[in-house]
Amino acid sequence: KVAEKGEGSKSRDDRPATLRARRKELRSQMLDRITEGRRLSSAKSNAYRKSLRRVMDNMTDVSLRRVENNTRGGVTLHGDWSSVGGSWQKLTGQKVGRGQRISGFYVWFTSGRPGELHIDGGDEHQSFETITGENEPSAGWHIHAHELGHAVDGPYEYSSRTEWKAAFESEAKKLSRQA
Repeated sequence: KVAEKGEGSKSRDDRPATLRARRKELRSQMLDRITEGRRLSSAKSNAYRKSLRRVMDNMTDVSLRRVENNTRGGVTLHGDWSSVGGSWQKLTGQKVGRGQRISGFYVWFTSGRPGELHIDGGDEHQSFETITGENEPSAGWHIHAHELGHAVDGPYEYSSRTEWKAAFESEAKKLSRQA
């Protein structure tokens, strides 16, 4: 009743605007921290940033904060798969297999070194089959959403839980029956 009279706390009508403003601020802070890797044109950089905004606009504040905390080592946008693969090899010591393409990865370190996110935006000339069986152009936001999901998880903080594994197996069974 206090909120209805305009006294004290914010009214319910103000909450969505406050949440949107807070999410926009978090998103801006994250986008400001991004560095650009080799062979990244300004056109690709703008497209990747637009794609990341699209994904982050659909994330909760908690998820955005987890990404921010779990990528303190940085977020790097790469211009192509070979650049991502080079970073993968440098950071993990693992070679990228012949013909293998890495569109992105999240890496965390047991030494306490902050985690890092390295992403590409895919190849607009390729397509992939969606769950519904349709071919769709490879869009950066698919890759960005996937890799940001790993950054939300951090060092397997959610995906190592029994409940998560059970939900994953249930969903995987449903998808395999649809295929």
